[in-house]
Amino acid sequence: MGEPKLEIGGQSLYPVSGTYVRDGASTSTTLSAISDYEVVRLDVDGSSPQNMASGSYSRLSPSLTRPVSWVARPLEQLDASTWEANILQVWGDERVIPHRRVRIQVPRSYVATATSRMTITFTDGAPDVTRTLNFASSYFREVTFEFDTVEGAPRVTSVDTCAHDDRPAFLRCENLTFQAVYDRAGVNVLQSRNRSTVPLALAGGDQAWQDAELQAAIRTYFSRYADAPDWVVWTLFAGTGRTSTVAGSMFDDSDSNQRQGIAIFGNAQEQPQVAPRDLPQRAEFIHRDRFFALIHEAGHCFNLHHAWLYYNAELLWPFFDNAENFATIMNYPNRVTDFYRRFRYSFHDSELRFLRHAPDRLVEMGDERFHHGEDELGRDQLSASPWTLSLELTRSQGVFEFLEPVFLTVSLMNSGRHPQTIDASVLDDAGNFALLIARRDGTSARLWRPFVEHCYRTAPRVLHPGDSLKATFFVSSGLDGWYLAEPGAYTLQAYLRTPESVLITGPTRIRIAHSSGWEEENVAQDLFTKDVGRAFAFGASHGMPAPVETLRNILERLPERAVARYAAAALAEPWMQDHRVLRLGSNQHCFEIIKANPDEARRLQEMAVLGDSETASHCFGHARLDEISQRYAAWRYQNGGG
Repeated sequence: MGEPKLEIGGQSLYPVSGTYVRDGASTSTTLSAISDYEVVRLDVDGSSPQNMASGSYSRLSPSLTRPVSWVARPLEQLDASTWEANILQVWGDERVIPHRRVRIQVPRSYVATATSRMTITFTDGAPDVTRTLNFASSYFREVTFEFDTVEGAPRVTSVDTCAHDDRPAFLRCENLTFQAVYDRAGVNVLQSRNRSTVPLALAGGDQAWQDAELQAAIRTYFSRYADAPDWVVWTLFAGTGRTSTVAGSMFDDSDSNQRQGIAIFGNAQEQPQVAPRDLPQRAEFIHRDRFFALIHEAGHCFNLHHAWLYYNAELLWPFFDNAENFATIMNYPNRVTDFYRRFRYSFHDSELRFLRHAPDRLVEMGDERFHHGEDELGRDQLSASPWTLSLELTRSQGVFEFLEPVFLTVSLMNSGRHPQTIDASVLDDAGNFALLIARRDGTSARLWRPFVEHCYRTAPRVLHPGDSLKATFFVSSGLDGWYLAEPGAYTLQAYLRTPESVLITGPTRIRIAHSSGWEEENVAQDLFTKDVGRAFAFGASHGMPAPVETLRNILERLPERAVARYAAAALAEPWMQDHRVLRLGSNQHCFEIIKANPDEARRLQEMAVLGDSETASHCFGHARLDEISQRYAAWRYQNGGG
């Protein structure tokens, strides 16, 4: 890595940061195995030290079982060769690493050596365990990049840092390569010997690369393409993306094994709206911008998200900071004032912590899915959006009873200073809106799929500053079954695609409480079905007797629980107006009209929303309770209820 040596007592000591490994049988009585595997990363000196340590441990080969990972920070230096810190988080089976503290010793040397040994001791919370590891590398990761080029496309892999006058006064003048940028981040970049020239004809008649065309190209030209995790990235230097001003894309975010391919669209910087013809030092600007697109998109392959999305909690990585206003590789140049005058061609410390120390599964290409949702670097997306997307829960504290349906309200607000025009149905159109539901223990992350998707005619609506569009969704269940059934902690994050950009909410954390007894456990066996989910989403139906029976059972057995109010509201729905039900007989099929029953509808609606108003408000939330009450009042008026 070319890290600086450490000065102690006037003498230069070589850095000890890097990766240490252990392969072989354990001598520990508590962590014994036939063949165990361990990696520890120490980060205390060298280039941009983060003063932390991380590791992975497995009782078997990592190819047979996923290792348990841990991270500790900040490290307290006890002497020149010893550090200690609390273990802040463990990913995986905590019984494998039940300790709460770690001590690391690596003797420093005045001469370069590749034989350093680390002694690591896990303490506190269980009997001490000490193991010895061998120095493996001064890097924290090693990744192979395979560079292919579309015929006629520019290929930029280095930059003269002082070629353009818009730069920091302290920036070192050098010919900075792609490898050097990641070398300083602690990643050993290897370049594959496999090189290809990709025919421009694969981009179709318009010679602009669509995602489907890129997916086809990666399968054809990437020599190591596989539907499996691997520390390898395919990079295509192309001409034009799907729009002329998109500079780069980590396009490989649709299959189960993602983050293996990027495309750099070198023609984007030639566009007048990006680099005007009279721009001073235009050639230098274009070259530097192409290099930036390469190092930025490569960062996405490591699962690094944009600098302003520090809240991306579903990664279960708790060490992201707000880097929104920093001139870092993972930001956009014109989201930050004087970006290039502050840019050091480096990552923010928060990004370095993830890159170096997050569990392998979060970082390795093809393993965990891309946890961002917006992957393109383009000048048509760089302006700050005037829209703000947010989620509102019916439970203000985010804690829901066991069996209780979860509804949420999505709000799109004009947070700019001028009136904006938007499609009035933008929230209701499932093609625009998506919701990610993740277990906070890391066991699953699922995309909510509603029971029905609607198509709407475009209906432009002007929203003045501060005005909002709102839509309420039942998200406990959908086409894939129940998403929010098991007790535990979850994170919800919404995405909305508008014509201008992709909007993403911050993480909304909720918790499903445990059952209060066997009665609820018994009811759960009938409740957690798709048909009952549909009843909560749309109301019960006379044509589906099984969910109706389940909801009536809830009213009888659990009248004091929140789910009973939702059951009553669902049961009231089919009695509020005449309903047509298809009857299937042996000789003929026919529709039967079931007349409305206003008295029964009124009884059930009042059971849902009236009575103890404070409890009803706590259950439904103020906004949804008002919506239900107003709808009920309008129905009563139409049916002579006053």
